[in-house]
Amino acid sequence: MSYRYVRRGKPLSSTCIIGFGLIYFLSQSPKDVVVNLECDDPVPLDTKGLNCPMPLLKAKQMLNKLVAGQVLLVESTDAGSVRDFQVFATQSGHVLLNQTDEAGVYKHWLKKSDRVT
Repeated sequence: MSYRYVRRGKPLSSTCIIGFGLIYFLSQSPKDVVVNLECDDPVPLDTKGLNCPMPLLKAKQMLNKLVAGQVLLVESTDAGSVRDFQVFATQSGHVLLNQTDEAGVYKHWLKKSDRVT
């Protein structure tokens, strides 16, 4: 089941998806927060086709919308993103849980830290 998120009577370009104990608010607005409650599923971020530094910048923007403890799954086709996310996690305080390469699609699982430097 999915619902349109409405603010001030006008539908936004965001979607609210509710089901099985999870709620996502996806939006282009930086004021909106992405919430993934009571669920182990990571919040997906597709950056395939984007070159450095865009996958990392998009991930940083999305992490700013998450709450501590949530996991972000970034998919990228940029081979340089593997090293970029390793360095970013070390410098930022977020936890890089895993990285995989599936036929040229690099997947990065980042857990948002509650104490970011």
